[in-house]
Amino acid sequence: MTISGEMTKHQRLSIRLRFGFTCLVFTALGMWFLTWLHPHTPPPPGLRIVIIALFPVSGAIAFGLLCWSDQWTVVEFACSERTFRFRRIGREQSEARTLAEIVRVYDVVRGRHPGSHVGYGVVFLDGVEVFVSDQLSTAPALAWHLQSRETRA
Repeated sequence: MTISGEMTKHQRLSIRLRFGFTCLVFTALGMWFLTWLHPHTPPPPGLRIVIIALFPVSGAIAFGLLCWSDQWTVVEFACSERTFRFRRIGREQSEARTLAEIVRVYDVVRGRHPGSHVGYGVVFLDGVEVFVSDQLSTAPALAWHLQSRETRA
């Protein structure tokens, strides 16, 4: 039995656009705050330059942190009886692991309200973790398969 899944191009693009949108919103809110803070009297030129530079730099840092934090997200996978082959965001090469290397499979939830389940985390012997999103329709079947292997071991 083989379980496989792949994010569509639209889903992958939405993850990347989320990064840019977050950066843009952060920068725009900062600039709006600057104009709201001093609507009639602009701040001194030195402070204005610092503030104008601060928000885009902070937005770029937020963009970098979001890119770094999503490196563990799986965009495609195939799992057979012995191996789990997957490819993560931003990587061209797929990785292959044996199912014996899997230490733990757990639910990933954001928030405490119902419907906050976002996917499954998979931890390997060497400490590497990957995230299989609920955006992949076969993610629950994969998690069940990996968890059942984990309990049999």
